[in-house]
Amino acid sequence: MTSQKLTVFPGPVLEKNEQVIDWGTHRLLAYAVNSYVVVVDTVSMQVIQTLDDHSTPVTALHWAPQRYSNNNDAKPLLLATGDQSGMILVWNVAEGSIHMSFNAGTLP
Repeated sequence: MTSQKLTVFPGPVLEKNEQVIDWGTHRLLAYAVNSYVVVVDTVSMQVIQTLDDHSTPVTALHWAPQRYSNNNDAKPLLLATGDQSGMILVWNVAEGSIHMSFNAGTLP
């Protein structure tokens, strides 16, 4: 009998996180869990990054289109996330660091 690996994605999803998910063209899936964003490699089904600098529930996220420089080097893999307080973070997903941030004001 072949053993199967069970993959579990962490965290309870809040009502504010409902449908906050985006599948990028690079085989990565990002979704919100409370004030965190989880990034999953859909080929290996492994969590590759957890982004945790939001202080309120994440209510939106979207992958930036993958871009290349003139010499075909890929630019950083970017993901924009927004939370209930209006804070918008643009992440360099490979590094798990914030590329830029700004506040859009209080959202309903």
